[in-house]
Parts: sequence; structure tokens; C-alpha cells
Amino acid sequence: MINFLAPVSGRLQAIATVLLVMNAPLSFANDDNPMQRFAFEHEGVEREYFVHVPPGAIGPLPVVVGFHGYSSTATGFAYAHDLNIHADKHGYMVVYPQAIHFLVPINSTTSYRATTWNSYDENGADRTAAAHCTEESAVYACPPGCGECHRCQWEPCTNDVTFVDRMLDDVQSNFETDPSRYYVLGVSSGGIMTTRIACDLADRFAAAAPIIGLQPPGHACASETDLPMMFLMGRLDETVRYDGKAGTADGFIYATLAESAQIHAAAMDCETGPGEWQSELANAAGVECTAYTDCRVDGHEVVSCLDPTGTHLWPKQGPPDLPATCVAEQQLASMPEKSICGKGPENGPHAGMDLVWSFFNRYRRDYE
Repeated sequence: MINFLAPVSGRLQAIATVLLVMNAPLSFANDDNPMQRFAFEHEGVEREYFVHVPPGAIGPLPVVVGFHGYSSTATGFAYAHDLNIHADKHGYMVVYPQAIHFLVPINSTTSYRATTWNSYDENGADRTAAAHCTEESAVYACPPGCGECHRCQWEPCTNDVTFVDRMLDDVQSNFETDPSRYYVLGVSSGGIMTTRIACDLADRFAAAAPIIGLQPPGHACASETDLPMMFLMGRLDETVRYDGKAGTADGFIYATLAESAQIHAAAMDCETGPGEWQSELANAAGVECTAYTDCRVDGHEVVSCLDPTGTHLWPKQGPPDLPATCVAEQQLASMPEKSICGKGPENGPHAGMDLVWSFFNRYRRDYE
């Protein structure tokens, strides 16, 4: 059985040889302001990412880093979630990193491309007292370079934390950005990646939002650096469940939303909560939220939002029928079997990103 999912890893100081390459811009059918592609070599592999800058924007700009999910692409993520239009409206830059990817044969004539982040926690989760998958769970393809994978393993073995760290340096050297206003979000395996980045690279971000993604049992973590967090989950999600039970989609298990938020809040010395948290934008997104407040840093919060009718989708963000597995034209060279993303929505639903951006926009990282 082949299914689709994904995540990042602990911060190891690997030495990356960086060869910066800027190519011609790419665009979707309705995009009058093309993104730019960058690539550099990391651990012997070319890694790429894409940048969208609002037209006419004058720096220094805030930056949102967005991580795609398993089997998705960087440019497909931008397309499916309609983030560029939201960025244009609110004046922030978006950076879309691409995960490691490899072809997986289904039969003698058919294959699919797995795209996956590495958190290391996922790779070793079933070797702890808290198993990460059931005996009947889906078996994912073993990524190249990992040797022999155990049955619950589905991540690559590259160091994605150092890749992201290097990518952020590149972004800062190529664009006029505000280093106090870097934010990170991700969906599904990209959400799990976001939780790892929030633990290992918290000093580079002002706030984080893991969306429908949690660490495996026993691996929920927090950074020593205070970092406001907003978790978004779906009550009916059967891929990454919020309650710690095995999902019927593939039989994998994750830490509970409550535990994940509590661990992060404890690290931030939050004294109050979890208590009810409300806002007009949360109501517009149809989510029910709680929060830990009165944290060590004044104004910091750890917010958990649950969509009562939500499945494995970002609540109210982008039309639900658009695939994130397509590529924009310039990414086609990296994934030649992928379909080209078509004409995207002129202005799809943005209540999900409105909620996240309003949370992000409250915070700045103090570098004094």
C-alpha cells in the first residue's frame, strides 16, 4: 500500500558547499509577478527554493517561509494555497523551499515522485516506547541514501535544518528583508517540518504556525528561544489526528495537539491556560481556539485552533480542489513527469492565511 505524507530534523552542523544559481522567473497562468528560482548544493545534492516578492514592494520586507507537504512541490504549494495573492495584498515576501524528492516505482511502467522533509524524529519514532505506526499501517518508500529503512520510516536522511539555515542566509543576501520579521508555516509534513524548525531554528523566526502537522509520540519539542506558536488542526483529520490515535488514512500516530501546545508553552513559561481564545478572524475561518498566555515574554502566546469540520486540509485557505502536486513551468526541469499548474484562482478563500498572518504580524524578533 502506498500513501502520501511527510517532515525535518535536529540541528547538526554539516558543512554545505553553496553554489547560488538564479534562473529566469516563473509564473502561473494568472500571475503577473513571477517568482524567482534559486538553487544551491547541500550535502552533494542541488536544493532549490522559490521566492515571491509583492510587485512594487519596498524593503525591508517581512518574510513568510512556507513548507509543502508529502508528494507536493514548492510551486504547487504556492498555487494550491493562493499565497502569492495574499502576500501581495499584505506586503510580505514568500519563500517556498523544495523538499528532497525521488521517483518510486509502482509497477514496471508507472511511478510517482515522493517529496519529503527530514525531522529525524520520524525516522526513529518507532524505536521509542511510543510507536509511530500500527502493524497494519501503510508502508512508505524508503528514501535513497538511508540504507535499510524500518517499517515506519518515510523521511530522507539529509539534514534539512542546515538546508533551511543556509537558505535563510541566501534570502537575506539577495533581498532587502527585515530580519526581525521572519515567520514560518507548513502544511501536513510541512507542518511537522515547521515544528522541528520551531525547535531548532527558533532564533531565526518571530512566530511559527504548524498546520495539520504534529511530531510523533514522545517527540513533541520546544526551543529554548521563545517563539509564539499557532497550531491549526482538523477535528476530522484521519491522516494526522489531533488526539494521539492512529489515523485511518495510513495508520500513523502523532503526539496530541494538547501535549504539543503544552510542551511549547511550558518552555515559554506561560502561566495561564489553556483557556478560550477568540478573534473575528478565527470565527471567519470557522475554528475553535484555546491559548496559553502570560508567558515569559510579554504578549507571547501559544494558540491551538481546531476546525470542527476540518479534514486534512488547511482551513479556509485556497480552493480545496486544486492539487499541490503540480509544478510551475520552471520547476518542470527538476520534476519532468509533473503536470504544469494551470490557471489559479483570481482570489480564492484566504480566511486561513488571514488568521495566521494576523498572528504573525503581532510579533517581531528582538536582536538587540
